[in-house]
Amino acid sequence: MAILEKELITSFKAIFNGKDNMHEEVAFGNRCIDMVLVRDSVITTIEFKINNWRKALTQIEDHLLVADFSYLCMPKKRISEELLTILRKNGIGLWHYDFEVNELIEVVKPDKSSYQFEFYKNAMLEKLSKRSN
Repeated sequence: MAILEKELITSFKAIFNGKDNMHEEVAFGNRCIDMVLVRDSVITTIEFKINNWRKALTQIEDHLLVADFSYLCMPKKRISEELLTILRKNGIGLWHYDFEVNELIEVVKPDKSSYQFEFYKNAMLEKLSKRSN
C-alpha cells in the first residue's frame, strides 16, 4: 500500500495535537512550509516527504532562515548513510513515522539554526499569532 504525504501529516498531527501551537501550509517567501510548531516563541518547522528527501532538503534550507529547529519527517524505512550525513552536517532533524505501531521516532536531533535571521523569525511569529486569532 502506497502511503500518501497527507496520511503522514494526519498521523503526525494526531501525536502532536495540543502540545504546540500548530500551523499547516505556512507561506514563507516563495515557498510553503508544511508545518510550523511554536512553543514559547521557539519555531520548529517540518517538511513531510514520502520519497524525495533531496527535494525536501532544498525546501528546509529556506526554513532555516526563520526556524530555530527544522525537521524532515518521513515514513519509517531504511535510511541511507548519505541522508544521515547531510542532515547532521546541516543541523536538520529527522523524524520517522512508523505506521505499523503508530509511533513517531526522532532519528536525528536538530541543531539550533545558525542561518536564522531574527527579522524573519519575528515576522513569522507575528504572522502566526494573527492566524491563531
